[in-house]
Amino acid sequence: MTPSRLWYLAAALLPAGLLGIALTTPALVRGGDPGDQPVPLGRPVPVEMRPPAQRMVWSRQGGAPPADVSCEFTDSRRVSSTSTERILGDPVEIEVDGVRWRAVLLLSVWESGSFQLTCVPVGAGATPTLSIGTPPRFVSGRDRALIMLATAGLTLAGLIAGAVLAGLVAVRRRSAARSRPDDLLSGPGPAE
Repeated sequence: MTPSRLWYLAAALLPAGLLGIALTTPALVRGGDPGDQPVPLGRPVPVEMRPPAQRMVWSRQGGAPPADVSCEFTDSRRVSSTSTERILGDPVEIEVDGVRWRAVLLLSVWESGSFQLTCVPVGAGATPTLSIGTPPRFVSGRDRALIMLATAGLTLAGLIAGAVLAGLVAVRRRSAARSRPDDLLSGPGPAE
């Protein structure tokens, strides 16, 4: 029995499917939540943190563009805060209950404790509405590198599997063609 050309289609769709999975998985599990801890501007807010958990300062989007924000901790020796633009390059935005939020600051600590965070608007723009919540799962450079490595690995695995499948189908088709009797391939013989 000769393998169908559908197997070639399967060999082509396999790497495409794995690439699709590799590219969509990070978007589906990205997460992030603006939380329910509002940050009044210009006043210190207590933030409870425990390593290795990180927190994120989110700015509510909508209407006029909000002013940029600068945040500082009173005990900055034990806290690392990094602008999300420095980590990701592009703004990180999520939508929760029909409201868009933009990540402003990623907060990390070296030891557990309660920290005082003060945020103030910088520059022109509407007064921002801030909240402290959880960051998306893939926010650091290390996480993004691992995602790219996994994407490349899945894509390579799909290409190898597709090539192997196409090769096997081609070999089976060739061997099936050789095993046919010659008289069936040559058609009816000369009339005697």
